Amino acid sequence: MQIQIYQIASGSSGNCVLISSEKTRFLLDAGTNAKYIKTALSAIGVSVNELDAIILTHEHFDHISALKVLSKHISAPVYASKGTAEALIRGAGCRVEQLRPFDAGSGFFVGDFFIESFCTSHDACDSVGYVINCGNRKVGYATDLGRITGEIVSVLKGSETVLLESNHDTELLKSGSYPYYLKRRILSDTGHLSNADCADAALEIAKSGTRKIILSHLSAENNTVKIAYDTTRSRLDCAGAGEEVELLVAKRRLG
Repeated sequence: MQIQIYQIASGSSGNCVLISSEKTRFLLDAGTNAKYIKTALSAIGVSVNELDAIILTHEHFDHISALKVLSKHISAPVYASKGTAEALIRGAGCRVEQLRPFDAGSGFFVGDFFIESFCTSHDACDSVGYVINCGNRKVGYATDLGRITGEIVSVLKGSETVLLESNHDTELLKSGSYPYYLKRRILSDTGHLSNADCADAALEIAKSGTRKIILSHLSAENNTVKIAYDTTRSRLDCAGAGEEVELLVAKRRLG
């Protein structure tokens, strides 16, 4: 059974991915705005009313900014880790009756899919990433990572496609215009994954058989598509894995 991936939005201004099979469709995060998400879905032939779920990684604005409006117009359940769900309730992020809280590290079914969550290192209440299973197919989603652990790499191994954070070039960030406190936050173990760390992780999962890696959540200020791509491509090529792996960079907006 095939898993289709549509990157609706990626980056600090919003994150949203549509995952679908023949019978099931869900959003992974709901950043940016509801109007844009509806328009983007319509462009690929999907109505928001056809969504079977919205599944969240954490409560930061660039991952939930469209949720409040979307949840008023659709009845699809919203899956979130318990800590994320509590943050949504405090912030009135969606209707409580729509929430389906789960323990970080546990799994659940949505239609054709079995969704496995794993804990991530990020400055959010209870952030997670996901491995999405459908039949014998497997897709990994790992963004908003201050660091990537051996445990996360192990969970992602065996995924045919992985959406992996490549947020910033460390030197661009250090020499850039961001205030010191923000630079320190991004560089910390609960911040965002650098291009170099992404490249190391990409090589490890490529060794396990992953054949497509989509670099995601690029910073608009502290990264470029070329630098992110070249960093991981060089790491793969030097290790002899370059020809085996299709490397893509997620667009900030669909289209």
